Amino acid sequence: SQVRFPLPIQGNANQIILMNSIIMKGMFTFVTGLHFACNFLHHLYGIAYFLATNCNTIIH
Repeated sequence: SQVRFPLPIQGNANQIILMNSIIMKGMFTFVTGLHFACNFLHHLYGIAYFLATNCNTIIH
């Protein structure tokens, strides 16, 4: 058992490192996605506002 004992520790350390990198990538992807989503919504809102004001000027 003394020979096999370090192996699970090494495996656990690798798993922890892997999990951390996955979590970091996930967070990065989420933040980047959120940033793009906000920009996209802002862009859509800008277009909608532009169209709304133009339609108002055309109507009036």
